[in-house]
Amino acid sequence: MKRKRKPDLMAVLAIVVGLGVVASSFAQGMLNSSESKTAQLVSSAYAAQAHSNKN
Repeated sequence: MKRKRKPDLMAVLAIVVGLGVVASSFAQGMLNSSESKTAQLVSSAYAAQAHSNKN
């Protein structure tokens, strides 16, 4: 009777933690890019409003 070899607990934990780090950094990058786009839109809206008020 052959026994199946179980994966090493530390290897499984390292893979899970690694995937978590990759996923969180990806999500953080998406969050930062959306915040910077929002900031750019707001600043351009203020600039357009200031420009229209001068005329």
